Amino acid sequence: MPFPALKNARREPRETPAIQSLDRGLLILETVAKSPEPVSLGPVATMLGVDRSSAFRLANTLKRRGYLANSGAGRDYILGPSVWRLWHEYDWSKMLVTVAHEHVKALATQTSETAHLAVR
Repeated sequence: MPFPALKNARREPRETPAIQSLDRGLLILETVAKSPEPVSLGPVATMLGVDRSSAFRLANTLKRRGYLANSGAGRDYILGPSVWRLWHEYDWSKMLVTVAHEHVKALATQTSETAHLAVR
């Protein structure tokens, strides 16, 4: 056996590499969502560390899919209707129960009390 130590060695899980263009597109969406004003292309390109044409292609793809839109004032970007459509189509109440279930169960076990999840 050429490498007996490697046979029994425990492998550390590797992190899956990110898809750079998707990561950049999501960063654009987050930036536009957090901005109180429409966002222009210059700051987007600077934030991403890319040239304006690359930033434009990314933003234009998001715009074509409806995730970004141009503000009424010109070429600056705001969130588009696809963001709102996704928000309304997703069953958030079911997601909350799914995410919180194990945490509420653990809380009940740790405190020996009954625990409930409620949303006002």
